[in-house]
Amino acid sequence: MRNTARLADFVVAHARAVVFGLVIATSFFLYPTLNAALTALGHGLPGPRVRVDSNAREMFPVHRFIHAQDKFEGFFGNASPVVLEMVVREGTIYTPESLAKLKRLTDALDGLGFDSHVRQRDELRDALEESGIEDIDEIRRRLDRAYPPYPVNHDQTRSLLHRTTQVVEMDPDGGAKFEALAESVPATQAEAEAFERRILEKAPEVYGRLVTSDGSAALVMVQFVTDRLSSTEVYRAVFDHVQGIIDVETDDNHDIYVVGVPIITGWVLHHAWEMLASIGGSVVVIFVLLWAYFRRVHGVLIPLVAAAVTVIWGTGFTGWMNIAFDPLVLVIPMLITARAVSHTVQMAERFFEDYERLSEQIDDPEEAKRRAASVAMAELIVPGTLGILTDVAGLLVIIVTTIPQMRNLGIFGAFWVAAIVFTVEFLHPALISLLPAPRESRHYTPSPVLRFTRAVGAAATGPRGRWVIAGGTVVIFLVACYVVLFHSVIGESRPGTSLFWPDHPVNVAVARIGERFGGVDSLVIYADGDRKNVVEDPQVLHQMEELDRELRTASGATRSFSLIDLVKTVSQTLNHGDPRFAMIPPGTLTRVIIFQARQGSPPGTLRPLVTDDGKAASMTVFYPDHRGDTIRRAIGVAQRFIDANPMGVVSVQLDENRAERDAPLLDAERIKDLVYYALGPLLPTRAHTLNVRIRTEDGSYEAVPVHVVERDGLPEWLEAFREEAHYAYDDAEAEAINGRVFTWPEGLRDWEAADVDAWWDSDELSLRVVAVDDSSLLVHDLRAPGAVPTYQPTQSFTRGVQWVLAGGMMGMLAAVNDEVERGHLANISLIFAVIFVLHSLTYRSAVSGGIILLQIATATLLSLAYMAVRGVGLNINTLPVQAVGVGIGVDYAIYIVDRIRQECARGLPVDAAIRTAVSTTGTAVTFTATTVIGGIVFWVFSNLRFQAEMAQLLIVLMVINMLGAITVVPAFYAILKPGGIDRAADSDAGGTTAPD
Repeated sequence: MRNTARLADFVVAHARAVVFGLVIATSFFLYPTLNAALTALGHGLPGPRVRVDSNAREMFPVHRFIHAQDKFEGFFGNASPVVLEMVVREGTIYTPESLAKLKRLTDALDGLGFDSHVRQRDELRDALEESGIEDIDEIRRRLDRAYPPYPVNHDQTRSLLHRTTQVVEMDPDGGAKFEALAESVPATQAEAEAFERRILEKAPEVYGRLVTSDGSAALVMVQFVTDRLSSTEVYRAVFDHVQGIIDVETDDNHDIYVVGVPIITGWVLHHAWEMLASIGGSVVVIFVLLWAYFRRVHGVLIPLVAAAVTVIWGTGFTGWMNIAFDPLVLVIPMLITARAVSHTVQMAERFFEDYERLSEQIDDPEEAKRRAASVAMAELIVPGTLGILTDVAGLLVIIVTTIPQMRNLGIFGAFWVAAIVFTVEFLHPALISLLPAPRESRHYTPSPVLRFTRAVGAAATGPRGRWVIAGGTVVIFLVACYVVLFHSVIGESRPGTSLFWPDHPVNVAVARIGERFGGVDSLVIYADGDRKNVVEDPQVLHQMEELDRELRTASGATRSFSLIDLVKTVSQTLNHGDPRFAMIPPGTLTRVIIFQARQGSPPGTLRPLVTDDGKAASMTVFYPDHRGDTIRRAIGVAQRFIDANPMGVVSVQLDENRAERDAPLLDAERIKDLVYYALGPLLPTRAHTLNVRIRTEDGSYEAVPVHVVERDGLPEWLEAFREEAHYAYDDAEAEAINGRVFTWPEGLRDWEAADVDAWWDSDELSLRVVAVDDSSLLVHDLRAPGAVPTYQPTQSFTRGVQWVLAGGMMGMLAAVNDEVERGHLANISLIFAVIFVLHSLTYRSAVSGGIILLQIATATLLSLAYMAVRGVGLNINTLPVQAVGVGIGVDYAIYIVDRIRQECARGLPVDAAIRTAVSTTGTAVTFTATTVIGGIVFWVFSNLRFQAEMAQLLIVLMVINMLGAITVVPAFYAILKPGGIDRAADSDAGGTTAPD
């Protein structure tokens, strides 16, 4: 007897022990869920608990744009803005009532009125410290969950009535005097009209930025500290505060619209109850479908028990591993659980089929039941386990992404699927053995389904039908390829956010603000200098102006916000308002203007534009939307401008090794490119090359030699450099408090001389550069007083000024889109490779593996083509859905293939075996697909557009894969007749032969 039969006999013979062991394991995984429930009731237990949480930082990939944001976020904010628009239905904002309302909105959005629970936070902090918790980050996390903060950056707030909106006056001495645009809120209509004239005369640059030219609407913009948006409690606190503002201030003459990442996440959490309702509806539908199909307790109770146990194992694993559920990925656990039900349905279907046959041969119903349970398990454990392994692989390959949220999903999703081996394949036969034998031995199959599968089987094996199906599959494959290659969109494909429907308050706000102000989506470009006040040089500002002009004309930018506006406004004012002097003045006057602005304005006023020491500046450019095409166009235009207009005296880059553009396909570096593109996050850091270029008199750059340690040895100054770098690491780590990002990699904590790869120094330029651990760049600028070796997060340094991409919402999304594009291609390619290899090895036939691969590839491409036609972009949310969808489809095909091979092993001709497989296992596959569709159909009606569209996509996947499994696979099997399908049962990899 085969090993599968021995295992099945063992499970059935020791059913009580198997169930007892599963109960013990289930109790272990139940603890975090139980603890979560008790914690919600105020009676939490020690140890892990299941958490549904959202953390903005978890959605950021490892990318140079994110490194740039991390470097500058302490100065210029980050990618978590909130924009509020107040619209007056009749009249303008220039009335005492409307301006008072705008002031209240500004103050409230800036945090006024939010209860920060300062005293309670201090008391809890003292208690946590007394309990022995020393980790500052852990203390902050607990404080934020118990008493959520309102983590707004007050220096980044912008409004007509905020202190940061300044105007410039010329004082009697001819100097510039800065004062707030609104020193107080106008209390009378005359004062309101005077305020309107003041804007027109003194601050015309605010038109289109903070107020419309007709005065019908005004904007308030704030920035939140991304790394403090670290839990659902914080998001809810921010969302509730902002929604409270809207509820209070909206009236018959004023409409208020608000949008931003914290608001979007808050709305997702607001709709969480709908997700729970959808899950409840799914359970009911699955129950009804199971009863309608099996009409026996065994066929209903066991799948539901198996699903419940699978959920307990999966959720418990997340608790023990301290992985939080993000609300947007709840569809994935739901889908995995539906997979558990579908595997159980396959086993139940085969059990009832075998029980009907064995009842005619064995008089004792209990013995027939146990024998049928054993035979069914032995027959299905190979295809079932193969399908589960494929599902696991489909989720595990997600970890090749560098997005933490996706990596966590891949880890717990893979475990959740792997648990099905125990919660279904072992639990089902054990429970069958312990339950009473079914009273009715005849296996009920709905006649319409049976007629359908028999007709399909006949068509797939017919002399013409098989070729029609095969030819049609190839045509569909090619057409789907064309649509995917030329019409798919990476990132958002529509204005607004794809998470919600067009009439949702978020997308309505995006549309309304876009109509009046040209959009709220921002791209931030940084000017990074090597010394104080270097970015205040007229040459830098002239180039910033040229870059601004290029982005407006070539990429569709609608407005910008930078130091240029301040300098030009002051220059005009100092020249008696003459518009001809709205320019960047030559020489030192530019520095004088900025100095006066810094000294004459409230603290922090210039920080959104330039650092206090003048070493860095930012330019924020706004776009009407953040569609994938818009982002690519903006980044492309900016990058080409930067490449064509370098400014630094010397450029130091630590570049990842890549093949030359004209390298042959089989070149070693070209192959490495492909391998690292697909598997990069799982591989050791790829070697980097230190490149140094010095600017010549004609403006071009000339590469200079660098020292490679293996060839040239180490410099004599390295030991002192290393010690100072260690001190710099400790100082930077100590300063990384209050949610600030610590950018130094862990490897630089205690690096040694042996870790150095290359170095370069220049006495003339007073620079020392060291490349450490393949990918870390340390630079010591000896000209700067008190300077120490400093890590460069962007892996670049310039003597002078360099442009650095990219921050803001569009910079963050550009990084995510790059990762999604790589991740989709890598994930699907790896899943296909795993499917082919596992199937070919299991059934010892590369042809059979190729048939499965063709069917899955066709189904996957069709689903991607469906997304392209529907205008659904490929983004961070669709990546795991596609990975799970591929695994689902291969399960159906595997069950069909295994049944064909089993029937051939019993002596049936290939065509007859195919027809038998389609009419039996094909029936189960059809019902399984129907069950999964029933389990997710409620998601189609969700207010979350993403949930609804992903449910539609999964339904399409189910139907395509089901039809492919019972048509494409049988047709190609009938044509190609892969080797080994007619081998004897003992040499076949399929299930066991039931006794006749």
